[in-house]
This record gives sequence, structure tokens and C-alpha cells, in this order.
Amino acid sequence: MKTRLLRIEFQSDWHIGTGAGIPGSTDRQVLRDSQGLPYVPGKTLTGILRDAAEFVADVRGGSVKDLPSKIFGAQSESDSCARAAKIGISSAEFPGEIRDYILRNDLTSALFHVQPGIKIYNETGCAQEDHLFSLEKVRRGCVLYAEVVFMEELSDDEMKLLDDAVKAVRRIGGKRRRGAGLCNLRWVSGIKEQESHAGFSLQDFDSPLKLKVRLTNLQPLIIAGKALGNTVQSETEIPGYMLLSYYVNKVFSPLGKERMQKAVTNNEIIVSNFLPELCGHEALPVPLCMAEKKESKELVNRLVAEAAGNEQMKDIRSGYIRVQPGEMIYYSAGIHKSTRTHNTVEDESQRPDETTGGLFTYESIDAEQKFIGTVKIAKSLLNDVMQSGGREKIFSALSRDIHKIGRSSKDEYGKVIIETVSQSEKESESSGLLQGKYLVIYLKSDILLRDEYNGYSTRLDDMKKALGEKLGVTLDDIPQNEWQEKGDSNISPLGGTRGHCVRTGRRDSWQTVWTLPRPSLIYFREGSIFVFKVSDPEHWSAEKAESLTQNGLGERLAEGYGQIMLNPDFICGTDEKLSRGEITSTAVDSSRGISAGENFSDFLDDLKNDAVRRRFRQIARREAYEIIHGSSRNPFTGYDDVSCDKNSRPTASQFGALREAVSAGINIFRKWTELISTESSNQNSWSKDWQEMLRDLAENPGIFVSLRPSFSDFHFEPDTAGEMLAIFLDVLCEAVFDDEKEQKGAVNE
Repeated sequence: MKTRLLRIEFQSDWHIGTGAGIPGSTDRQVLRDSQGLPYVPGKTLTGILRDAAEFVADVRGGSVKDLPSKIFGAQSESDSCARAAKIGISSAEFPGEIRDYILRNDLTSALFHVQPGIKIYNETGCAQEDHLFSLEKVRRGCVLYAEVVFMEELSDDEMKLLDDAVKAVRRIGGKRRRGAGLCNLRWVSGIKEQESHAGFSLQDFDSPLKLKVRLTNLQPLIIAGKALGNTVQSETEIPGYMLLSYYVNKVFSPLGKERMQKAVTNNEIIVSNFLPELCGHEALPVPLCMAEKKESKELVNRLVAEAAGNEQMKDIRSGYIRVQPGEMIYYSAGIHKSTRTHNTVEDESQRPDETTGGLFTYESIDAEQKFIGTVKIAKSLLNDVMQSGGREKIFSALSRDIHKIGRSSKDEYGKVIIETVSQSEKESESSGLLQGKYLVIYLKSDILLRDEYNGYSTRLDDMKKALGEKLGVTLDDIPQNEWQEKGDSNISPLGGTRGHCVRTGRRDSWQTVWTLPRPSLIYFREGSIFVFKVSDPEHWSAEKAESLTQNGLGERLAEGYGQIMLNPDFICGTDEKLSRGEITSTAVDSSRGISAGENFSDFLDDLKNDAVRRRFRQIARREAYEIIHGSSRNPFTGYDDVSCDKNSRPTASQFGALREAVSAGINIFRKWTELISTESSNQNSWSKDWQEMLRDLAENPGIFVSLRPSFSDFHFEPDTAGEMLAIFLDVLCEAVFDDEKEQKGAVNE
């Protein structure tokens, strides 16, 4: 995969919002990542660059006008087909060194500030009542980096247009017509191929190869499932067909298109579904024979056990299991998901509009999740690989590669690492029939079967027929006379109260190239359990059973459909212990991201100083109100005669003059203290004790840290001590003014 690094430096404060706020605090909040840091979403960056490319192409005219849709993709219209994007732009984030420094020193809050705003009457030019709002912004000076992935080669003209679009972007985000979001974009590297390090050696080619493959998503991942209004929900596992296209089109591309079409048709390559990795182990769909007691939440395998007493049971229909010797552990959820709202901006109004899609929400699998699946490669395909000229490339891609999958993979979604872990071990399962004549089938994946009319079927008779033909035996339902009555329940020959535990599903899809719907798929859902009696057990063949479990049953096996297990011990065993497991949150590396190799010391120093100022202002405000409202007659350490008692302290107007003087700078404040010491004694003159303290502070601002015990934790440079003194005196004046208002309010009441 070829990539290039894009650098964004913000030269003014900027705002990219969530569309929501915090009641009573901020009306429009800045978008943050999982660690609380601001970033530019890949969708926003893609839209800005596309808009710039369309502007440049429109100015140039001619054939250049068609290039933006070739670079950034195009949706299908009545007279044209959909076109995939050639590039994918990830979100722009802080580089690893900045991210690590900010999080380690707790400087996140210093990145943001809140800007108040009002609404103006056009007729009068005055502010409207009840229209005060607050906008959160990110400070200027931020340097972010985005990775641009080249999924296809760009022509020289396309590359030139993309370069010009990068140079044309001048502002990003909200309020950019009012000075916000001023930025500079530039490339910081040429196009380079990402390295793939082989983590597994492929050596044994004497038999069909079954590889255990781990997939780790570096970005949020959308596996589109249900669409509810303008919300697209994501599945919790990755279907095999999504990875099959990767292996066919990229990994085995040196073999040629015709050879790979033949391999898929003949099931020479089979890619299973990728299920969540549970505590380092491969997951399986929860068997639908599992239930829990409503009161005690105790798990029961109703295929081989019955509930004690008359306690009500609730069937478990979702989740995953992990199998270990003598135990089956149930997980109600295998991954963590989150939602994000996006919008499509209409060109003329530069606002979201229903005609262009408006607002929509994606549910996605959080980044840093791991999935496990298997890839089966037939010996005939391996032989062709060994004879091909590109076998080293094939083996390297089989070992480890980086790819983009899922919906919206052209921006901040879908980047994954695909790596072979090892050759997959054989599942633990029983090779014979239960009690010599019973057969249990467990579906590891959805299964597609045909009926006599060549349509997809979910009838039990078609399942019995398909299984019987593959196994060479006759299958029947367990006769009623083999079930035993026990109280209000019937007990099967396997010892449980359930026989078949089956659910069905329907999947509708769309062919984007044809702009037409595909046929609906009707299937038996993964996790379903079938229980049959073998009428002629003498014809049972362990070899046929082994072949069936290895190759699968039904249609579209190469895409992961039809994977089954026969008589698995963890379901059919009566001694298996059942327990629950919990998925812990994935730890996110604080120093993740791109290493920029730049010197950001000035920006980080400013950030740290600003964080110190904010923290000091919070403490100073708390101390100021303690001084004004406290019971201590001498609140300042070292100045025993200075009092803030209501009857003896200076007036509010005197504090107003103090606030004005200190805000003008330390030199003006020093001259002001000299002036008040020469004033004649009158009602508005400062007392000698206050004059002495203020004069000492003006001459040596650094001594203010000794005024209160809580200030002693702060150590300021001489050139910043005056600024910190100004902050303290400013909030002290605020506390006086607030106290005066409270007194006046109490008198009026």
C-alpha cells in the first residue's frame, strides 16, 4: 500500500464541532478523539480537498474537469455508474511526540478556549436578548498530520491536480468566513510503499494449507448491517466475502484474473468470517441451544440439560463463546462500538442539505480491536503459487499486509492489518455418532442451501437432504417415542429439553457498478443447532464427515458460508462447565500516530505555560473568595495589618482602580502604587497597610507566591511573575465586586 504524509498547520484558532454542546457551559463543542484531543476528521479533509480540486479543475476547464471524480470517487447517477475513489485520506491528528507530551503532562485543557458570541438585529445593529452563545475553539499553532493512502495509481494529471488542491486550501472547519481555521497544507514526504514484515514462514505445502489469520483495525471499522433511517449500524464480525476480495485481487494477483476466478468457483480458497478475538483466543458464535435462568442468570445448555424446578428460561440469541478444555465461556459482547454523526455539505449554501444527504450517523467498531479467522488454500492453488514468478510477493502479503475494508474506507474508517499467526489447529470435535445413531450439527457461519426449485431455502427437509448426500446416510428427525416425558417437559435422547435450535435470516445487497439490487439471500443463521437421527448408522463414514467439516456445506463456500461442526464436544458433552466472561476495554497507546521528526518545543512550551496560568487562575479565584468571605482578619501571610473585613477593607471603586492599573502592566502598576502613597488622607485613599503591601508587590512581583500557602507550589520565572500577580489581583477584585452585589441584594430584599 502506497502512502503520503500531509501536514496541516493552523495559523488561527479553529473549530470542528460535534454538532452538540454542554448545557450551561458550551453551546458548540469541539470534536475530540477517544483520548480527548482535537482532530480533523478524514471526511472533513476529504471534502475540503475535493472542493478545492473541483475549483481548480473548473478554472482550468477542458478534460481536467472530470479528474476530481476520478480521484475522489463519484456516486452513481441515472446516466453513470458509481466510481470508487483512488485515494483514502485518514483523520489529521497530532504526531506521536506531541500526543505523548500533552497526555503525560495533562495539558489537554490548554488546547481549548471558549469564545462567547451574540446575535445582532439586522435592522438596529443591536444585540438580541436571550441570544448569547458560546463557541469552543482549539488554539492556533497546532500541527496535525494525515496519511493519504493511494489505493490506485494516479496519472500525472491527477497527481498535479491533487498537489494544486493541497496548495489551494486556506481554511478548514467552522466559522472560517470569520477568521477561524486559517491553515497551511503541504506534503512532507513523497509517495512510499508501506513495509510488510513477514511474521510467519510458509514452508509445508504437502497438504492443503489452513492459516489462522488475525485482523487488527487501526481505524474505526464499519461493517454495514441494518440501516435505520439515517443511521447505519455495524455488524460485530467481518464477513468472509469482504476479505475474499482482498486475497483474490491483491494477494494472488500474480496468478492472473482467470486463475483466481477458477479458484473461487472451485472453492480452492475459502475465507471464513472473522470473529472477535476473546482474551487472545478464537471466538465462536453462541450456540442457540444456550439459555439463562431469568432470576439467577445461570447458564444452561438446553441440548443436553434441563432446568431445575420451574424457573423461567430466556434463550440467548447473540454473543460469542470461547472454548477451552472442559469449559465453555460465554461473552455477551465481543467488541466495543461507538457512533459518529457526519453531514454532506451543499456547495452553494455550504451547509448540510437533504438533497445531498444531510446528516447521517455511522455506528462503527472501535479502533484497536482484533479479529480471528481462517484462510484455507487448496494444494492445487499452492502448486500454481510455487510455479508463479510472483510467489515471494504472494507469500509476503499472506504473512502481513495493510489494507482498507468496509464502508467509508476512503477516509477515516477501515484501515486494518492482516497478518497470518500460524497454521490453524484442528477443532476439538467428536468423530463418531452420539450414542451410535444421533448427529448434532452446529453452524459456525451462515449457510446457503437450495431447494428443488433452485431458490434459497430455510426448510429442515432441504438441510436433511443436503447433509445426507454429503455424508452418505439417511437423516430423520428424532421420533416422538424416543422423547421421554418428565413433568411438564419432554426430554430428548441427549438429555435436554431442546432438539433443533434454529434461526433464519435475510440479507439484501446492492451491486454498485450495475446500480441494481442483488438477489436476496435467505439462510440459516450462524449458531443454529440441528439434531437428527441417522437411520443407517452402518453407512457412517468418518472420512466423509471430515471432508464435510473441512470444506463446508451449501453454496458460496469461498466467502465463508457453510462452515459447520459435527457433534462438537463443547456442545454435546454433559460435563462441560458453563461460565461468563467480560471483555475489557482496549488500552490505547498514548504515543500512537505519526512521528513527525519536527521540533515542537515552542508550541509545547506555550501550551505548558497556558496550562499553568489556567490552573493558577482556578486556585487564585478560590483563594480570593476565601480571603473576602473568610473569617481571618489577616488573610495575607507576612502582612498582619492588612485586613479584608467588610468594614475595614477599601471600597469597590478603589478595587476598580486597582484592577485597571494592574491590567495595564507591571510598570503602570508600579507608578500607580507610587501615586496612591502621595494622596492626601480622605475617604477614598488607601490605608497605609494596603499601600505598603501593594508597593512591595509592585517592586518585587515574585513575592506574591508567599501571600497564601497554596501559592507556594507555583514557581514562576521573573518575567512571568508580574503576569501571575495581575491574575491574582484581578480575581481578588472580582471577589470584592461579587460580595458588594450580594450585600446590595440582601439590603434590597
